[in-house]
Amino acid sequence: MEFFQGVEFVRLRSWEHGTYVTADEDGRSVLLGSGYARGAVWAVEPLLAAGPPPVLHVRFRGAYGRYLGVPGAGERRCGGGCGCCFPLPSRCCLLGAAQLDRGEEEVGVLIWRPIRCADDVIADHDARGVVLLRDGVFRYLHGGGGVSVDGNVNDDTTLRWEVVAVPRTHDMPDLPIEVPDFRLLFRGNLFVRACFPRPLQREIRFVAANDDGTIAAGEEDWTSFQFTGRSVGRLTAELASRVGYDVMACVCAGNHGAITPLLIDLPRSRETLRIVLLRHSTPGYDQMIFPDMNALYEVATPTIQ
Repeated sequence: MEFFQGVEFVRLRSWEHGTYVTADEDGRSVLLGSGYARGAVWAVEPLLAAGPPPVLHVRFRGAYGRYLGVPGAGERRCGGGCGCCFPLPSRCCLLGAAQLDRGEEEVGVLIWRPIRCADDVIADHDARGVVLLRDGVFRYLHGGGGVSVDGNVNDDTTLRWEVVAVPRTHDMPDLPIEVPDFRLLFRGNLFVRACFPRPLQREIRFVAANDDGTIAAGEEDWTSFQFTGRSVGRLTAELASRVGYDVMACVCAGNHGAITPLLIDLPRSRETLRIVLLRHSTPGYDQMIFPDMNALYEVATPTIQ
């Protein structure tokens, strides 16, 4: 599929609604958003399925290192309550998409086959084309009101996705500015304490990667500590202080998940977060690429004559 050739980062825009598949800040859900959040950019992992000729499939890896898929999509029944049978559930049984760990080498619910739409389906000027995305259990990514999968095609316009490529860069983007904790700034103010929630506290487990970016560590090599708040900038500074050198904090979702730079604030959950550290100026650090978010804002900003 030529739309994904040479593309390393992408946004998936609903052809009908103009909104984008976005990794939600809870770290697990997927929603339709405006497209300019970092969660709307997905790394593209291409793979060729065997056959004459080989067929291109892709995995989409999100901002938290997890993959676009549908939990439980491999079950024999849809799980929607009507008892319809796999693999073609009735239209009433849409299953919500999610951010999933890649615990196995190949997982059908994480693999998508792009299918080109008819030539009369025209994409906007900034898109490479319009596709349907079919997963490994023959259901299609659906964008009606939310992000889900649907086994019933019927030329539904909510199944059409515009492929919007995002340029790559070797320059690491700036991390988000930390939002002040008003509970600490106004410690004695009862109104502030009542209106602002207590900051999230979670366990951080981290390990330093080898200089080449690989992880050759057993479970006993991981270190744990408690971290309060969601600021990725403050977390990175804390990790650098603990190991004694400058690092880039990355996430790795599952035993076979790719190492992904953590460029957005931590998820809104108390779930334990596993962090892989890449030391600055090592081969592993230098080989990392990032989506050029500035290019998105340049496209969105009109030129004043």
